[in-house]
Amino acid sequence: MWPKRSDELPLDTDVSDAPWSGLQGGEDDREPASRRVNASAILLAVIALLVIVIGALALNYLTSGTDPVTLEDETTSVEGETPGGTETTPDESAEPTEDAIDYPEPTIQSVTLLNPQAANLDPSTVDSQDNPGSVSNVFDGNPATSWSSWWYSDPAFWMKDGIGLEITLAEETEITEVVLNVDGNGGLVQWRDTVNAAPNSGQIIAEGAMSAETLLTASEPVVGQTIILWFEDLPTANSDGLYRIDISEITVR
Repeated sequence: MWPKRSDELPLDTDVSDAPWSGLQGGEDDREPASRRVNASAILLAVIALLVIVIGALALNYLTSGTDPVTLEDETTSVEGETPGGTETTPDESAEPTEDAIDYPEPTIQSVTLLNPQAANLDPSTVDSQDNPGSVSNVFDGNPATSWSSWWYSDPAFWMKDGIGLEITLAEETEITEVVLNVDGNGGLVQWRDTVNAAPNSGQIIAEGAMSAETLLTASEPVVGQTIILWFEDLPTANSDGLYRIDISEITVR
């Protein structure tokens, strides 16, 4: 027979020497599961708290020293900037336009006869052709006095392309209209943008047939001090029906 196993040990036997002692563990040798769970939760809570603190410190650093942002309506514009965002700067160096200049009233200072082809007609009468001595009557303010050219058998003159008048103003000003009071009708007078040395050249500013009140009006104001009139064809005089120019007054406006 096999000997019967007894769970009881002799009183003098060391428990650690028992043959089954290594197979059984006591409750004191194992950590309770609830204690391990509590330690993990505490660790996670500490990590979360550190993340919150670090995040708060970083946010405070990034936002410190900055001004509050204010959103404005896109249609609102500030001075010096257009609604589209393009900055505009007043041009302080821009010169005033001619329209803004306060020009003086035109005043005639002198009128001179221009007869560039007088020698073609008669070299001996160059200084007296077409009565240059009475030209000043056209701006003396007296309608009873006048200047008359020589009379011609042809309204297109003869041996000449025409004659002219140079009107000199007291100072440079803006000119829009020249008025001729003519005792006659027909012919052709031109207001030209030219000089006295070439009175029948240059751009024609205005032209027309002559009458009691001949108006030569520029399409836009002309700034200057000199006006050149060129008579290409002669009118028929009212007094005797001859081809000649008879002007009592010239007015510049």
